[in-house]
Amino acid sequence: VISLMMVFLVGATVLFWMAQQSLFSKNPHFILKRVVVKSGGYWNGRDNEVVKLLGLKKGETNLFGLKLGELKDKLKEQASIEKVSVARVLPSTLEVKISERIPRAYLYSADSGWIVDQSGVVMDAKTAVNIKGSLPVITGLKIADIHAGLELPEIKPALDIILCALQDYPDLKIASVNLAVRDEIHVFLKYKNYAKTFFILFPRKKLDEKMAALSMTVKKAVGADSAGSTIDLRFEGQAIVK
Repeated sequence: VISLMMVFLVGATVLFWMAQQSLFSKNPHFILKRVVVKSGGYWNGRDNEVVKLLGLKKGETNLFGLKLGELKDKLKEQASIEKVSVARVLPSTLEVKISERIPRAYLYSADSGWIVDQSGVVMDAKTAVNIKGSLPVITGLKIADIHAGLELPEIKPALDIILCALQDYPDLKIASVNLAVRDEIHVFLKYKNYAKTFFILFPRKKLDEKMAALSMTVKKAVGADSAGSTIDLRFEGQAIVK
């Protein structure tokens, strides 16, 4: 009885597999004809580029022969892509939705071609979201092998200052952040449309507190039309303008 049941189960499994092949993965009605890519930046509408990247063949590839998880993993190898979803739209379309990393700063210079997002992930500027207006520049780095997808935790203090200014102090326009000095951060910034450029010396701790002090100090300096353009925040409880 047990042998007969095993034979029956094996036979049923084979029949189910054959039916599935006939209905789905071998069915000519589900041959890939279109790939639609949706995004808010560089990748939007780049259907042919995604087809080539994933090795798809329109007119040959069967939608149900595709492993969607593997396609997602392949796309996420692109440094500029943060999140992605891939779905079959019957009978013949593959839909790809991409969330891209937002550039927050250039590395080295505005002409270097390298940008980073808020997590410090390096991207090629050519294949990333095009942000209107200028981005701050992070300098003072020594990276032996820079490439797209590299994550740089060492630039977190610079990104903390840049993001804090963007979110909490939009009147402070960060131009550059230099990390060359081990225990300090050197920043050049502008205030609104004020002509003068300020040079700021930060310690590498209590950056939220120091940003609040900086905002107040810059406003006072601009209001008084102070001759000083250097603001030293390295000392506890005081901001020195000189």
